[in-house]
Amino acid sequence: MSIKALLAVRDPACTERLTHIFSSLGVETQSCSTVSEAVRALSSTHSDIVFCQRRLPDGAFQDVLTFADSHGNIPLVVCADFYDKKTYVEAMSLGAFDYLAFPFSKRDVEWVVANALRKGFRPPWGRAVFPELAPPAALTQHRL
Repeated sequence: MSIKALLAVRDPACTERLTHIFSSLGVETQSCSTVSEAVRALSSTHSDIVFCQRRLPDGAFQDVLTFADSHGNIPLVVCADFYDKKTYVEAMSLGAFDYLAFPFSKRDVEWVVANALRKGFRPPWGRAVFPELAPPAALTQHRL
């Protein structure tokens, strides 16, 4: 059984980067660029994890997160153009599994996916904590 990721990303460069990384990890991807497309995809196909850009043309990650919560508690990772502490805190408090700032490395993505799948689900009260692991490099970088 292969791992399946839904990419709800409006930025073609980010989509291309994530698709390349996931392909090298053997993860199947399905791409969309709006909240409505993401909701349709989550309704009709199985996804093990969702990577969602912070803002989409018809909404934001919060809309996709709400739907993912109600359809199997699928871990959602918020992708942003840069690290923003306010958005990070908001995403984590709303129950996002993690937050990555672009540009992110293969190692960052691999770390997040491995933790999401190891945990098996994202708890409804928010982000799972793994104290034995260091945070991804993208979370410690300053705005580029």
